[in-house]
Amino acid sequence: MATVEAAPSPTVVRPRYLARFRCLGSDCPDDCCHGWGVEVDRTTRRQWERHPDPAWRTRLRQAIRRHPGGKVKLRLERNGRCPFLAEDGLCEVHRRLGHEALPLTCRTFPRRHTTLGQGVVLEAATLACPEIARILIEDPAALVDEERPVPLLPADPPGSLAHGFAALDRLLLRDLVLRILSAHQRPWPARLALLRIAVDDMVAAFRAGRPLVAVAEAVEAVLATPALEELAPPPPAEDEVVLLQMPLVRAFLAQVTRGAALDPQRAGLLVTTLVRLRESGLTPRELSARARAGEGACVRPLFAQHPHLPGNLLGGLLLQGGLPPEDPTALERCLWHAAYGFALWRFLLALEPDDEETALRRRAVTLAYQLARYLFHNRRWLEELHRHYETAGLCRAPLWFALLR
Repeated sequence: MATVEAAPSPTVVRPRYLARFRCLGSDCPDDCCHGWGVEVDRTTRRQWERHPDPAWRTRLRQAIRRHPGGKVKLRLERNGRCPFLAEDGLCEVHRRLGHEALPLTCRTFPRRHTTLGQGVVLEAATLACPEIARILIEDPAALVDEERPVPLLPADPPGSLAHGFAALDRLLLRDLVLRILSAHQRPWPARLALLRIAVDDMVAAFRAGRPLVAVAEAVEAVLATPALEELAPPPPAEDEVVLLQMPLVRAFLAQVTRGAALDPQRAGLLVTTLVRLRESGLTPRELSARARAGEGACVRPLFAQHPHLPGNLLGGLLLQGGLPPEDPTALERCLWHAAYGFALWRFLLALEPDDEETALRRRAVTLAYQLARYLFHNRRWLEELHRHYETAGLCRAPLWFALLR
C-alpha cells in the first residue's frame, strides 16, 4: 500500500514580540471581547449549525446577525459586550466547545499572517492588543526574529514579476527594514534616513529589473559604519512641523467626534486627551509649541533612555500595516500610514509630559494600543488622511522624515 507523505510544516517567520505574547484573558485592560464587530466566517458557521447539542445550536444561531453586504457578525449586547463573554471575563465558546469552534478572527487575534509561498509564512500582530503594545515598547529585542531555518525560496529572475515583488524580495525587504529600526545603538534620525534610502533604492532596483540583494548588502554596509550618522538631514523648522502635525490633529479630533463612541473605562486616556484638546482653546501653532516643549521635557529623554522605543513602535506599525507588501506601489502608502500613527502617538504623548519615567512609559503603552484600536484599524480614515496629505503636496520623502523625527 502506497504511503502518503505528510506536507512539510511551514517556515514561520515570527518576531520576538509575538513569541513572547501570552493573552492576558480576564486581566486585559481593554480586551478583544468588547466593541469589536467580529465576523463569523462560513466554516465556523457551518460548524455551529452542525453542533450536536440543540441548546448550543440555538444559542449560537441567535448570537449572529447578517449585515448589509452579506457579512455575518456576532450580535453584540447593548454595552458592546460579546454574547459569549462569561462573568469571569473568559469565553464560553472556547471553554465549552474548544479553540477550533471560535471564529477565525478570535482564533488568530492579535496575529496577522502573510503567506509568501513555498511554505513560508510571515507572522505579525496589531498594536490594538495592550499586551502586544507593552512588549513592543518595553522589550529592546521585540523586532528581532526568533531563530528560524533559512527558508528555501526560489530566486525569481530579475524583472520576471511584472506587477509585484518576488517572495524572496519581500522577505529581504522586511528583514532589512526591521534590522535598520532595531539598530538601537545608532541615532534615530540616521536610522530614519537610511530606512528611507533603503526603501527608495529597493523600489528603484525592482523597476529597473535589478536584484534587490545588492541594495540590501550596500545598506547593511552603511549601517555598520560611522558614515551612517552623516545621512541625517538637519532638524525641521517649526513652521514645517506645524504644517505636518495639524492635519493629523484635526483628523484625530474629527474622527473621534464623528463616531466611535469611546468607552471612558476602556479608552479613558484618549477621552481625557480629546476633552483637554477641545477645552484648551489653543491655536494649531500654540498646540504645536506645547507639544515641542513636551518633546524636550519628556519624550526625547525617554527615547534617550530607551533608544529601542521609536524603532520598535514604527516597526510594529509597519508590520501591522502590511509590510512587506507584494505590490511595490503600496510600499509608499505603508510608510506614510505608519508615519501618521507614530507622529500622532508622539504628539499626544508630548502634550501631557510626565516627570516620572515609569508613568510616562505606561502612558506610552496605553496611547499606543488605544490609538491602534480606536483609530488606526480604520482604513477609511487612514486613506482619507493620506489623500489630504497628497492633495496638499506633503507626501514627499523629506517631509516623511520630518514627520517622524
